Amino acid sequence: MYCFCALSLTAWLAVGSGTPDAGALDLRPQERRLVLDLAEQALKAKGLAKGKLVLTNLEVLRDARDAESPRNALVIHYRYEGNLAILTSVNIGRRKVTKIETEAHFPTSLAPEELTRAIELAHASADVRKALSRHGPPEKFEVDALMSHTVDESSPIYQHRALRLFFRQGRTYLLYGPVVEVDLTTETVRVYAGGDEGHK
Repeated sequence: MYCFCALSLTAWLAVGSGTPDAGALDLRPQERRLVLDLAEQALKAKGLAKGKLVLTNLEVLRDARDAESPRNALVIHYRYEGNLAILTSVNIGRRKVTKIETEAHFPTSLAPEELTRAIELAHASADVRKALSRHGPPEKFEVDALMSHTVDESSPIYQHRALRLFFRQGRTYLLYGPVVEVDLTTETVRVYAGGDEGHK
């Protein structure tokens, strides 16, 4: 069984870290750099910054429990090793990391560089080019992607970072085209005929 989802953590973050304040949600460039530097240093100190690590989200929230320094940033990384989400809370005014949490198999949003890499892998795949040959080269199409998850332990993408790619021109999606699955964990591409999951 597969689950395809476009992910937003905003609601979860609001519950876990306070409520958003429209006047304080923006980070100045120097604040953003500070937050990311503090998070990176904290992950290194905890031994969490190993292997392939991508920044997937950065949210700014107001925590009413700290009246003197209420602005907090929640920095979310995805680590390929261990299929791990890492959530780092940073108090912006105090320039301090206040909490680090890890959650294996926790769904995180896709980083822009991950989508770029998935498209590169698809374009380089002889199987994709062959499957699309009657429609044109892969570069002819714009590509959309959805995160792909499965609870099937026999699936090659079980607990992997995987995407399904959809090809379109303008607003028109390619009908009757192949199903293209990119496994970013192993950097492999699988092409199935429409509806064929291949591994079942």
